[in-house]
Amino acid sequence: MNAQKITNKIILLIIITVVFYAIIVLLSDVNLLLERISDFEFKYLPIIFAGIGLHIFILGIKFHRLVLKAGINLPFKENLKIFTAGLSLGVTPAGIGTAIKSHILKNKHGKSISSTLPIVVVERWTELLGILLLTTVLLFWSSLYESLIALVLGYIILGIFLALMVNSKIFTSIKKILTKIKFINNLISVLDESRESLIKLNTKKNLIEATAWSILAKFAHLVTVYFIFLAYGVDLGLILSGQIYYTAMIFGVISFIPAGIIVTESSMLGLLLGHNVEFAIATLIVILTRIITLWLTTFVGIFTLKFSFSNVN
Repeated sequence: MNAQKITNKIILLIIITVVFYAIIVLLSDVNLLLERISDFEFKYLPIIFAGIGLHIFILGIKFHRLVLKAGINLPFKENLKIFTAGLSLGVTPAGIGTAIKSHILKNKHGKSISSTLPIVVVERWTELLGILLLTTVLLFWSSLYESLIALVLGYIILGIFLALMVNSKIFTSIKKILTKIKFINNLISVLDESRESLIKLNTKKNLIEATAWSILAKFAHLVTVYFIFLAYGVDLGLILSGQIYYTAMIFGVISFIPAGIIVTESSMLGLLLGHNVEFAIATLIVILTRIITLWLTTFVGIFTLKFSFSNVN
């Protein structure tokens, strides 16, 4: 898949998202919403952008460490660029499109996809684990029943995924079902060839380290979201703000809809309204949060892919 095809698919997804956001706006009091836009406290923008940058940087470190553990010696700067380019397809179902990093490693550095795909798999698996563990900790201080439901479903999905990675019989059984789904058929075939490398990389030590990096990165995300809330005068506290955001995100991830679109936004909007946040303000918070935490990083990824790895196929 080349950069132009990726860009076209992202543009289509953006159009769908814009239409959905427009529907939310129309359901709100448009005049009131326009008035509330001006309430944004721009003094928080430097902290918000710094948080997003830190999130990307920490996950870039995690990717670099996994690449090294897979026996591929590349400079940190190169791995950070590859990781950032992968953000261009973070909007795919469960982020499986970030496997484009394996294509980059193959085309630019001659590494086989079967040897590098396990890096992406462990990366995505530990990122979800990090989100679930952080949300679980937050649950002790902010007990949302919606979070409990999301966590139960999330851990089930995570358990199934772990079983796929370590149990050959389960993998073979589920593979027969998954290969019937066109968009992941090729991925499953390559993953089958990569299972030996995956098991080797999927050690207790590696998982603990990768999960620790994930939790640290997601905490930076949590702080970013908290300041987005504050920018619109909504102070629910760091813990509850994070709980609302990550609960909505988990629902979006387990829906397997690209970027959790509609599911994540709807969940977050409902949780904000449940805590007596004004509809217009809640709408602005949801839209701005998604623009900054999802679409901004997607565009950074597209930019990096286009100008650094434009020949990736």
